[in-house]
Amino acid sequence: MGMKFIRKFKQEGFSLRVDALKLLQRVLAQQSDAEIQSELIAAVLSDLKVHAKSNNTLCIITEESLSETLQNIQREQTKTEEEEIIQVQNAFDFPSLSFNASRNTFEKCVFVYPLTMCATANIS
Repeated sequence: MGMKFIRKFKQEGFSLRVDALKLLQRVLAQQSDAEIQSELIAAVLSDLKVHAKSNNTLCIITEESLSETLQNIQREQTKTEEEEIIQVQNAFDFPSLSFNASRNTFEKCVFVYPLTMCATANIS
């Protein structure tokens, strides 16, 4: 990717100090795919924008601020990998349940054509 990313930082109003530039080069060197490098730079810029607005600081990026930004990105990635926000269930694979009010339990229905049989299952 070379030094093209410096232009992106300047276009967004950020200036990289030499130590931050070296850190960013090391991190980008670990990524072999150019698309992943571009996504990483976009994520870094996005995080820096949020913190620059909240801190009202100058837009000079130091090694410490870049390191903090990279840690924020890593935390966000691991958080989204660990948490599944939405789980999609196939209605045809999901077991049919009915509520038996007299027993105050859910029962799993087993379909045997033409009759329907229900087995008791305590679901909490």
